[in-house]
Amino acid sequence: MIEDLISEYDVLEKQGKIPPYGWDILNVPYALNIDFDGRIINIIHLGDHTKSKPVNNIPVPHHDKSSSNVLPHFLCDKASYLLADIDSRKIEDKIKKQGDTDVNRKNLQDKERKRSQCCFEASKALHEKILENVTDEMAQAIRRFFRRDAQSDVARKKISDGESWDNIISHGYLFTIFVEGSPALKNSAIRDAWDSFYQSISDDRKKMMSLVTGEITEIEKVHPPIKGIRGAQTSGAALISFNRPAFASYNLDQCDNAPLGKEEAYKYTTVLNTLIADDGHRIQGFGDTTILCWAQNGEEVYRDAFAQICGQKASAPFDDQALRNIVGKLAKGEACKLDGHLLDPGERFYILGLTPNAARLSVSFYFKNTFGFLMGNINKHYSDSNIDGLKEYTSLWALLYETVNPNLTKKVLAQSLIRGVMDAVLKGYSYPRLLLTNTELRIHAERKMNQQKAAILKAYYLRQKGLNSEFKEVLTVSLNEESKYKPYVLGRLFSLYEQVQEGANPSINTTIRDKYFNSAAATPARIFPVLGKLSQKHLRKEFQYKGKKVFLEKQIEELSERIGDRYPEHLSMIEQGAFQLGYYFENNRKYKKNENLNNGMKESTHE
Repeated sequence: MIEDLISEYDVLEKQGKIPPYGWDILNVPYALNIDFDGRIINIIHLGDHTKSKPVNNIPVPHHDKSSSNVLPHFLCDKASYLLADIDSRKIEDKIKKQGDTDVNRKNLQDKERKRSQCCFEASKALHEKILENVTDEMAQAIRRFFRRDAQSDVARKKISDGESWDNIISHGYLFTIFVEGSPALKNSAIRDAWDSFYQSISDDRKKMMSLVTGEITEIEKVHPPIKGIRGAQTSGAALISFNRPAFASYNLDQCDNAPLGKEEAYKYTTVLNTLIADDGHRIQGFGDTTILCWAQNGEEVYRDAFAQICGQKASAPFDDQALRNIVGKLAKGEACKLDGHLLDPGERFYILGLTPNAARLSVSFYFKNTFGFLMGNINKHYSDSNIDGLKEYTSLWALLYETVNPNLTKKVLAQSLIRGVMDAVLKGYSYPRLLLTNTELRIHAERKMNQQKAAILKAYYLRQKGLNSEFKEVLTVSLNEESKYKPYVLGRLFSLYEQVQEGANPSINTTIRDKYFNSAAATPARIFPVLGKLSQKHLRKEFQYKGKKVFLEKQIEELSERIGDRYPEHLSMIEQGAFQLGYYFENNRKYKKNENLNNGMKESTHE
């Protein structure tokens, strides 16, 4: 997986879609605009400032993981490093906790001023070191800026009217440096100086064999954090980390236990952060699981097609007919065009699921194969789960959320369930037993069947081996009117009994489904005689639509003849599944033909 991510970085870097080695994409909404003498001219707003939080994501020199220690960064940093400014709100918060006394206030202010001055001096030393041999006039202007006293008071006076400097500082927004209106980050001499400096950093790193390349290289002890994973810390989480001796081996320290070179660690974390930040590469996940997808060639049309097939809005939406065509062709190994782009069934495609655990990430699942192979399996999933009443490309999570309590504010899915279902969909495996178990639990708890639950039952059993032929006959897209499989027929009959009750009592709030659905599916011999007698009473009442009453009577008579004189004592879980499908299909037919039935029409109900 790490090797695949590094390869994808190389592809995207060549296409200019990802920052080069030693650079990060960060939100930098402000710039200190200085003159060639190093004096602040004004504060420049960068990016979009129309919303509550300004946004300007740009490539900047690499930022190390946040630390309580003094840690300056080149040409892009907080106000404390570039201006020796202090966060007054932070001081006030500490005063509230420690007590608002003159002594406390003075000590905290002095401490914060001292730290900010240390930050400024550290930033000055870093910029002097990197730009020491750069003769470019812009580089010299930056050196003059740091040789002056910190200009926080000047900066405060240069902000826009109505804007709060304390608000800018308390949010920790980053500043970059412009010289006479030109961004220093785009100066080639300054960029070259940074690249040379970054690649020369050693920090006495241990040299070991890389797990990726097999070459001896300087090992990155602490890998950069992965940010933007749902449920993880906002500061980021680590995919590879070792922080305790119990996790280490052979007296190795930290990431020496899984040795990757500095550049390799940078590449895989950078490409992950880039994919996560892009909505197009991030598919709506389940619970705390974040799902990423990408094509090896970096073309966005592949991920757009996959996203829309998964039920997610794509950046360039396609109509359903186009989707059906491409899925069908790609599943057969045929290339096809979509929105003017050629989709190659042989193109490598990757799908990664990441789940947070405290400050770490775990891999929930990882899929890689050709795009055609993926489309074939997805096509099979939608074929297996296709059922009357269900949208053709119903999202996978719409199905999965049927396995959890709909009343819960936060719907949590077991990781084993997610992994099992993704293996079934992406690799063509059987659906996990847990999917069936959880679905049945919800059916029993809710005492009802909808199209999503029916689709799950159908898809699950279609991939099971050793089922009898009668049961297989009812695993259909629409109602099998010819089936004589008793559990299925009983489900249909239960639906008819419920319709009779509703016809006799149109305003009824609680039906036989609410009281008898589960017990009728489990022990028909005990419940159905009761339901039959109750139905006869209901049929003696007047119906609003006489044609409907006649139709129901005829159907009940026909299905009762198929069952015979004896009801099954018990139904197994598989047989209960057939019962539930029969109930769903008969109910679905009711809704589809309701208008015709209400008008007394008796046309064929075959679909």
